[in-house]
Amino acid sequence: MNSERNLLKRLLKAYPVKVLKDVFDITGLSQNEIIEEVLNTNSPLIVKNFAFTNFTHLRQHVYIYNITGVMDNTWICDNDLLHNQTNITPAIRTLNLLFKATYKVYNPQTSATEDVFYYTPVQIRIINTKFIISINIQERDATSLFKSVVFSINKDMMDDEIIKYIVERMPLTASLTRLDINKGIKQLWEENFIDAASVKYKKAKSTSTEVMDEEFTLKTTMPDVYNELQNAPLQKNIFKILEREDIISHFTTEPSNGKLSFTKFPENINSIPDLIDLILTRN
Repeated sequence: MNSERNLLKRLLKAYPVKVLKDVFDITGLSQNEIIEEVLNTNSPLIVKNFAFTNFTHLRQHVYIYNITGVMDNTWICDNDLLHNQTNITPAIRTLNLLFKATYKVYNPQTSATEDVFYYTPVQIRIINTKFIISINIQERDATSLFKSVVFSINKDMMDDEIIKYIVERMPLTASLTRLDINKGIKQLWEENFIDAASVKYKKAKSTSTEVMDEEFTLKTTMPDVYNELQNAPLQKNIFKILEREDIISHFTTEPSNGKLSFTKFPENINSIPDLIDLILTRN
């Protein structure tokens, strides 16, 4: 159930089939057959290297922080979690971490609780004063691994726990605070690069929500509301990308908390980093 091969199999299922086919040069097979072929012909190290080389193909939550103080190389991580690290300059680095999440299920056949392990890839980008944590969205169905009916109980590693682990290991010379990206989001909105399909924003004495019908976006349909919320902090919002369809069709964001969510596979390997960089350059 929880052999290294099975964990790698579950890891590969998080990636688009097209990416697996293109990278490993496999054609004409189902997802399960492709994954079996990859594992039969590649070492675990190669599979894990693939996972991080192609990390930005994943569905993911992204959390953006501002670094206060000096971010040196003393950031500490357990060796079994740190897969690799790339240093472009002392101020620009990428760290790839592989966490192991535990999903608990109850098996009526054995009247016992059983654990199912999943690898959860996490990528950290340090870009000057920005600390960006990207976590693969865990859309695993542990119950599907059993032939008999079992019941999901919980999973032991949520985003908050991963972030807590990372933040607690920051060097004493630095600290992290969530970056408010309202300015960057609103600037892209002003430029008509994006428009909202759904917005939730804070008024003086209330919170307001607008959800557009599928074919409409807020700025073009409700310009008065658009003008009103330019001076209001944005809460949870869904934006469609109007330009650069090669980036991604839409994303969810909580700008005041520095969070972005990508629940669909991006169009290409640079889609998510490109969008994040656009937001930060306008922030």
